[in-house]
Amino acid sequence: MLLEKVPRSYVLALVTNALPPHSSLTSPELRVQRVSYRNRVGGRGAKRAASAKAFRKTTPDGPATVIEATITGLAATDVEVAKIIANLSGNLLTDSVDLVYSQEQMVDALPVRQFQVKLTLKPDADVLEVLGPPARPQAPLSRMVAQFKEMVGS
Repeated sequence: MLLEKVPRSYVLALVTNALPPHSSLTSPELRVQRVSYRNRVGGRGAKRAASAKAFRKTTPDGPATVIEATITGLAATDVEVAKIIANLSGNLLTDSVDLVYSQEQMVDALPVRQFQVKLTLKPDADVLEVLGPPARPQAPLSRMVAQFKEMVGS
């Protein structure tokens, strides 16, 4: 519980890497919420029991953590706003990406699109699963032996 499965710096990097040229962020906001299965499961009887069982299966450590980001920014056109949404939606960690608004605004006598996007990460998102295990560094002695074998073999 002390370590975040998706560090906030990674979420910010995810958003900034999704920006096409000539667009920028004006105010990113990140919220982390803990949600128990009771808040997520509705209904009665077998449906509720099945949903609760499925939710517990996905979150064995207790309450799930929901990470939401609200991103406000500027883009040249609505096409660039659509590219941002497509780039964010294509990431393996995102659950949903929704456009809140896109409206024309004048900045230094130039028309630009001010937009706001709401991004929700998957409840079971884990950066380590997406990136894979870190590469194990080779020990200096074994590296020297490998270099020697290459020299002798050629």
